[in-house]
Amino acid sequence: MKLTDQILATAYSATFAVFEPIRDFLPGSPNLFHLRHHYATEGVPLTTADVESSTGASRQRISKALKFLQNEGFIATNDSRYNNIGVRLLPKGHDEGTLLCSVRPVSSSNAYLEIMLNLFQVLDREPNCSDWLNETLLTGVNYGQPETKTLLSGLQVAMTQLSICGLVESGSSIKRQVSYRFKPEGLDLAQRLGDLPDGYRQLKSGHTDSWPVNQTWQTVDRIHHKYCTGKYADDSEIGEIPLPVSGFGYGMFFFDDMYPKTELQD
Repeated sequence: MKLTDQILATAYSATFAVFEPIRDFLPGSPNLFHLRHHYATEGVPLTTADVESSTGASRQRISKALKFLQNEGFIATNDSRYNNIGVRLLPKGHDEGTLLCSVRPVSSSNAYLEIMLNLFQVLDREPNCSDWLNETLLTGVNYGQPETKTLLSGLQVAMTQLSICGLVESGSSIKRQVSYRFKPEGLDLAQRLGDLPDGYRQLKSGHTDSWPVNQTWQTVDRIHHKYCTGKYADDSEIGEIPLPVSGFGYGMFFFDDMYPKTELQD
């Protein structure tokens, strides 16, 4: 794999690690929350060692490769406050990183916006950016069923892609149950059926020189651990607030007022 591809794949893995749902509220969770909410201006902090063995020569090569990727419109960079380079994926780089990491692209994940919108219609509720839709509603399964883990894993990958795009956000309860809600840009896009987020392409296949999927998740886990054990948030950052452990039936969705039972909970 070329160095520029290696950087894009690593940057995508780091970004995924920041935006995937926080199911476990561990001591390092505030770091992830902090990095997520500063991503638009600071990107994710990367070092040479995240990509390859760190030497003077490798640092020069990576610096040159980063400039190339920035000039070609794949990434934006800045000097991170963490003495690293801050890397933010632009749509072109997000698409390419997805292919390099053998992950479902944004163009196919986009269908979940329509599913979220349809759920509001089924519930006879005006679509909004306040209500949380539980992962079981979006997949049509209940916790504890044999197929649940596989379906929820696929949903999490797709929704993390949409979170990176700034279209949805995730929240979790202390029981590790995840829900999602629209961000304004996502709700707007969901109402324009067939449209993709600005700058993204319709993709169908992986890159000819892509990582195996297990290498992608190993890299995500490695960087996730680094972010959770590092010092990125100040001591006053409490991180993400858990969602309430309440709801109706197996749906477990959270509304700002009470609604009667629907066919989704039968």
